[in-house]
Amino acid sequence: MSITNLLWFLVPVLVLQIVMFVVIRQRKKKMKKNDVLAKYGISNRSDLFRMLQNPHLTDEDRNKLQNIYESRVLG
Repeated sequence: MSITNLLWFLVPVLVLQIVMFVVIRQRKKKMKKNDVLAKYGISNRSDLFRMLQNPHLTDEDRNKLQNIYESRVLG
């Protein structure tokens, strides 16, 4: 096996690795943007309650957090 044959194999594999890294990273960013618990670093109920009291919270995020809070406390 010559060095050129090895390069013909390694270059596409490396390109595929880079593409997969970028795609997975974008997907994680999108998921984190939609996940309000991760977005605000909420790890327990008291953090969740404190965040609901924050006046700078957007209405959309407040509604999502309110639904989560009600399901965890009442459910």
